[in-house]
Amino acid sequence: QELLTSLAERDDVPLGPGEVLQLKRLDLPDQASVLCSRLGAAELSSGRRRSRGAPALSTGAAGPAMKAGEAALQRLVAEELSAELHSLAHGLLAGLPVEAV
Repeated sequence: QELLTSLAERDDVPLGPGEVLQLKRLDLPDQASVLCSRLGAAELSSGRRRSRGAPALSTGAAGPAMKAGEAALQRLVAEELSAELHSLAHGLLAGLPVEAV
């Protein structure tokens, strides 16, 4: 829930504050689907791809808008969960052979 809320509140996600509140009323899979659809519609309308596809709030959309939205959502999740810094312990653990961990 926290991840989806933080993604929905980002400036590069085309949702207003009221829409974020409404989004929280949906189940988690539906929230992710709405985010995918909105991101896909934004990608298509920005000119990165040809502008045709599903409506922005469609939760069962398939096609170019949903595929573009899935790729955008994956990119945003990776950005949200990545860390630039890590602790010394994490660095040392990462250097161990897999059998030792």
